[in-house]
Amino acid sequence: MSFYNVPTITKLVNLSLSNGVFPTHWKQAIVGPLFKKSGLELQLANYRPVSNLSFPSKLIEKDALYRLNIHFDTYNVLPKNQSAYRRNHSCETALLRFVNNLLDCMEKQEVTALIEIDLSAASDTVDHTILLGVFHSQYVVNGTVLAWVVSYLRPHSCRVSVNSTESKPRSLE
Repeated sequence: MSFYNVPTITKLVNLSLSNGVFPTHWKQAIVGPLFKKSGLELQLANYRPVSNLSFPSKLIEKDALYRLNIHFDTYNVLPKNQSAYRRNHSCETALLRFVNNLLDCMEKQEVTALIEIDLSAASDTVDHTILLGVFHSQYVVNGTVLAWVVSYLRPHSCRVSVNSTESKPRSLE
């Protein structure tokens, strides 16, 4: 178990955010296999890859999210119905809003349609140039904060770890 010095980590997180740079070594994921069902260890289809980032990486992500949410709330720029990554907004509140809207439509005898989309891996397919443009133009994110987001998004790498054997780092660009 690693021991982290809290004042040192705090200083590193604050330096990263104030300088607009996410440290490259914190963006390297270690990918390992995870069993889906016990007893079927010999079947490759029974494994799924799991990416793990370092503890400091997760801390800085949480702190940046916290600070961005304060900014978004201050400027009131997020869509009313956006539930992800917001305090007092969750899957449950989104579901309650949906059910309430559905019941309202039923009372008014209106036709209702539902389209479901699995967006669990959507962030892997977002064009970063477009995302950064939206952050700047619609969410009033600029300067050092925008530089930090750019640094956070590029470049990432990973290593594969199975038992005690690790691969060489590979870029995810």
